[in-house]
Order: sequence, then structure tokens, then C-alpha cells
Amino acid sequence: MPLQPLDKTFKIAWLNHDSWTESYIGTRKLVYEVLPAKNNDLTEETSALCQLAVVGANHMMEVALFGLIRPHIGSQLPDFSITQKQFDNGGYHKALTNWVEPITGSPLDLSAEPFLSTELLRKRRNDTVHKSSAIATVEMARAALYSAVEGTKALYTHFGNQSKYRPFLEKYPVHQEPMFSSVQLP
Repeated sequence: MPLQPLDKTFKIAWLNHDSWTESYIGTRKLVYEVLPAKNNDLTEETSALCQLAVVGANHMMEVALFGLIRPHIGSQLPDFSITQKQFDNGGYHKALTNWVEPITGSPLDLSAEPFLSTELLRKRRNDTVHKSSAIATVEMARAALYSAVEGTKALYTHFGNQSKYRPFLEKYPVHQEPMFSSVQLP
């Protein structure tokens, strides 16, 4: 019997995950599916989960920033040259304030959104992780996630790159929330 042509077609597609997308999808699930809808439903457990959302959102910003800087390790830009060791030992704030401008030709305006919010998020994350285990609320968790997504988009734009995370944000959209700078911190 001769072979018959297939009369069916199919498409295989998948999204390639990295550290940013895994943090995004996990933090998004935590914020929108695990946490209660309102702050007045907070328990000790949900307050701790809100802290994790704040930390996860800040992690997204760090991953995005270092991912944009990584290709410039060892490059011979006029005002920028770092080694792998300097990159490995460099902190997020140092990268924001010392490395972005020489790579892109312009500094980030940390006093304007979304970077105003991501800077407050960075400080709150540091307080939570290193100092006082700062209290977090559902509103803060949602604002942190939204601010990190907007901050990531703005980083890619600042570096002149198209965000590689667009497909994830289309498949798993973030809800519009207040920016982190507008949320009252407990």
C-alpha cells in the first residue's frame, strides 16, 4: 500500500525559561493565586508570603540588569571595562549607578518611574533579607511585581534592546497595579 499524505498539521511551541521568567511566573502565581485578595485577610503565613513576593520581584530586576550587562564583560567600550570577576562580585546598586551609563551612554533616572519604585523595592528587599524582616502586605506584593515588570521593560528600552520577556508577559500577563512608590509601607 503506498504512503498517503498526512491530512493533519500540528505546531509545537514552548517558551524557553530562564531565571527571570521562573521568578516572574512563580511570583505572579504567589501574588494572584496564593495570596488573599485583600490585606485585611492577612495571617502570619500570608504576611511571610508577601515578603517572598517582594524579594522575588526584586530578584527579577537584578536578573534583568545583569543579563543586559553580561554581554559587555571584557568589552573595550571607551568608559567601561570590567572583568568576569568584577562582574561576579558587583552588586546590583553598583551596576545601576556605575555600569549602566558607560554601556548605554546615559544614566538611569532613579528619581523617576519605574526606577523610583524599583529603587524603593531594592531597599525594602534589603531590609527584609538583611535587617528586620520588614513586614509586607498584599498591596506591596502586587505593586512589587508590577513595578519589577515595568522596570524590566524600561531597562531593556534603556539598553536599546527589545525585551525577550514579551512572550511570557503575553502568556502570563501582569495586572496593572500601583507602582511600589505609591504603596504605603507598614
